[in-house]
Amino acid sequence: MAAGRRRSESPSPAWPFRPARRAAVFEFPLGGNERLFHSRRVGLADGRPVRIYGGGRIVGRVGDWDLGALNIHTAESEFLPSENKGVLRARRRVLNESSYAGAILTSRLGTDGGYNVVYGGDARLRLFDQDYLILNWAQSFDDAESDAAGAPAIDLPGRTLLRARWERRDIYGPMYDVDLSRVGDGFEPGLGFLQRRGYTRGQVRLGYGWSPGDDSSVLRYGVGVTTSAFRRSQDGLLETGSVEPSAIVETRSGHQVMGIARYRHEDLDRGFVLPGGVEIPEGRYRFSEGMLQYTAPPGDLVQATVRLEGGEFFDGRRTSLQFSPSWTPSRHLGFSGSYRLDRIRFPERDDRLTAHVGRIRAEVMVSTEVSAVAFVQYNSALDLVVANVRFRYNPREGDDLYIVWNEGMNANRFNYDPIRPRSDERTALIKYSRTFSLGL
Repeated sequence: MAAGRRRSESPSPAWPFRPARRAAVFEFPLGGNERLFHSRRVGLADGRPVRIYGGGRIVGRVGDWDLGALNIHTAESEFLPSENKGVLRARRRVLNESSYAGAILTSRLGTDGGYNVVYGGDARLRLFDQDYLILNWAQSFDDAESDAAGAPAIDLPGRTLLRARWERRDIYGPMYDVDLSRVGDGFEPGLGFLQRRGYTRGQVRLGYGWSPGDDSSVLRYGVGVTTSAFRRSQDGLLETGSVEPSAIVETRSGHQVMGIARYRHEDLDRGFVLPGGVEIPEGRYRFSEGMLQYTAPPGDLVQATVRLEGGEFFDGRRTSLQFSPSWTPSRHLGFSGSYRLDRIRFPERDDRLTAHVGRIRAEVMVSTEVSAVAFVQYNSALDLVVANVRFRYNPREGDDLYIVWNEGMNANRFNYDPIRPRSDERTALIKYSRTFSLGL
């Protein structure tokens, strides 16, 4: 990935439109995993938890309207002052059951006088058959970019996000997806997640899917190609470009095989560092790689996905293997996990990186009222073990009691000078929520 104007901090909406889940009311997706409001940023500062003094949330449905309001006040931390964070969200069903139009307002107000305010509108319109038009517009204002008199130093277009997407959602027949967006240099969603700023982007995906017939053991074939381009606003140059041909085969029993070839162009106006301290220098790169993935039938007692990737990687080479099994021995118990191995080599620079990431997750459903989830992850590049345990008690619909424990532990603490502590981070949380009807 290019490092130019990108800032990495960390689902597509449900189809068709229906009375929203409580958390889904606040969703304002911008494509991929980017969004205008990202709930995980509330209560975090530079990736670390901060104390929450208090707050409240109200969501509901009135006629064709989904409405939501959230306000939380967080304590001062090493990285941020004490802040008040707020969100107002409204969206209304229009045209048909699968379409809506909405608006959102987010705010961050710090006790040091700092602020960030974002407002925007969005629409998802089912025009006909499986064709959808998605529109996003948003603007931000904050104290980070202002002149001596306090007036904004960045013009309105520089603080604006625009996006339009037309797609056909089907796995048979012709498939197409055209996604255009522009993000200004100064656009900053203070409670959201955006990977980069200052670009104009275009992506086109074309494909075709078909069935060989009822007598075949193959359910469907699919082929397609995706092209994308990011043009940097700062100098007008192509920052990232890619072409990705793909193919997929799915059997009637649920086995699926998918292959993708990637041809990429990256223009880094500054370098970046991979986990483990391996640096990718600035410069222009052209490279190619491929991916092959097999997924077992989802209804099996033991289900797994295996993915193999390999090829060129900037000025080196990369090989990646990922294995993700899951096992559900009963309706009360489920296990899942994943293991990923990445081997990256840069022969000309005599640099290399080998990273192992392993995850194990266990879910226990004692009854409809009592459940628990435990998660453990190990990352060799960071020498870090992360553990999370969450207990939930749900005595009745709308009442939830959560007890959560998080801990980050240093795996090789004696390999560092000074020696790292055994526990890098520990958090205990008790949360109770109750949902009630206002009778509207």
